Amino acid sequence: MKTTDFLTLLNDGGYDFFIENSKITVRDSLYFRGSKITSLPEGLTVLGSLDLSGTQITSLPEGLTVGDSLDLRETQITSLPEGLTAGSLDLSGTQITSLPEGVKSLYFSELCRWCVIVFRDQIKIGCERKNNYQWDDFFFQKNFIDTNPSINPEEYKKIVSAYNYAKTMQKLFLK
Repeated sequence: MKTTDFLTLLNDGGYDFFIENSKITVRDSLYFRGSKITSLPEGLTVLGSLDLSGTQITSLPEGLTVGDSLDLRETQITSLPEGLTAGSLDLSGTQITSLPEGVKSLYFSELCRWCVIVFRDQIKIGCERKNNYQWDDFFFQKNFIDTNPSINPEEYKKIVSAYNYAKTMQKLFLK
């Protein structure tokens, strides 16, 4: 997509943006979920979230910065550019196998009813954020916040599985 076409898209969508040194900064979140967008301009900054899930996009531009979450679920992207900065990433259903240094966390929500955010030193499940030792002890003790393992053992198992998956993702991508 040409930069002029992207600017037209932003104007038509009523997005708040500015251009400085030939680079576009969007003050809002951009939601392109399921759209026909195939590329983004180099050096794009999105101060909010950027949702590209289910799009036809196959690569991201150099210097892409996303202040909040970058949703790449079910895209054809296979690698991430160096210099990518994002608050969190959702890579569900992609073939991405490595992350650049600028990525601070990973996000997923399909394994249990709670969203899971994986940081370099902690994991957040639902609204609870703990380090791995605290979560290990929490699950070893069969503690719970909302999902009682005695009342709903299947859902509790899903949460434990999501935590174990989060630890694996943390070890592979964020350590």
